[in-house]
Amino acid sequence: MSEALLFSNKIEAFLQFCQIEKGLAENTIQAYERDLQDFVRWCSEKGVHRLEILMTENLIEYLEWLWHVRQLDGASRVRHRISLRQFFKFLVEQEILTEDPANALNGPRTQMPIPSVISFEQVDAILTMPGNILQQQGTSLTDSKRSQLLRDMAMLELMYGTGLRVSELISLKREHWKEDFIEVVGKGNKQRIVPLTLKLKQMVNQYWQTLQGVSSDFVFLSTHKKPMTRQNFWMIIKKYAKQAGVEVSVTPHGLRHAFATHLLQNGMNLRHLQALLGHADISTTQIYTHVANTQLIFEHRSHHPRGQ
Repeated sequence: MSEALLFSNKIEAFLQFCQIEKGLAENTIQAYERDLQDFVRWCSEKGVHRLEILMTENLIEYLEWLWHVRQLDGASRVRHRISLRQFFKFLVEQEILTEDPANALNGPRTQMPIPSVISFEQVDAILTMPGNILQQQGTSLTDSKRSQLLRDMAMLELMYGTGLRVSELISLKREHWKEDFIEVVGKGNKQRIVPLTLKLKQMVNQYWQTLQGVSSDFVFLSTHKKPMTRQNFWMIIKKYAKQAGVEVSVTPHGLRHAFATHLLQNGMNLRHLQALLGHADISTTQIYTHVANTQLIFEHRSHHPRGQ
């Protein structure tokens, strides 16, 4: 495999991360892809095929080339810079790079986009779908299919019930599973405690009983008894959303957004929510107050006699 192809594979991994774990809009992901492919072509012309040798000076030279040679307007140059910063930030977080050459690319900060949130009714329809199938088909199910449905039911419930990142969910090991809580290893190897409900514990125990004789440290496994992947879990959500008649796009990160927003709407303290989500900075958590307020305004306008 060529070094250039390895470079492209890193971009593909970044785009999947944006789609599955961050839940970014499709047009945002497409913009990232276009910008980064432009950057790859520029690197290829310069004979740079390894990310490890890139320096801040190279990125500044590239941005200047966009200005003087490509003659892009200001908004386009800002977007390219943001694409580079997000890409290299991902590489450092994934420990692919040890230093971030894009960290020094200064410029106007963009406002964090307010995430869209699916309703409680939509979440409930998705979460109950595997259980409904299990109940309807009952004894006609094979052992493998029954195990799969119990796994899906437990994973969906755990995702919405705890607000884990999808990377945290799929990397959960049995040693992290305690009596009333789980030990979560989040970004930067920071650990936090997330409480479990009785219902969640029962679901996972039911699933584990179907894995007798299977040797694995991971809590959730694929049908091939390998650790679950981001892509696999995203496909699971898409399948049940479609079966439940939920027409909006639903991602693993969408369930995390729903977890946070629904807790705030029901009165949870922002600091407590920050701890549950594993946010290092409270400003990251505060985005959900905007979501909750937006929903409150919508509800008021929809139901108040003078709202129209």
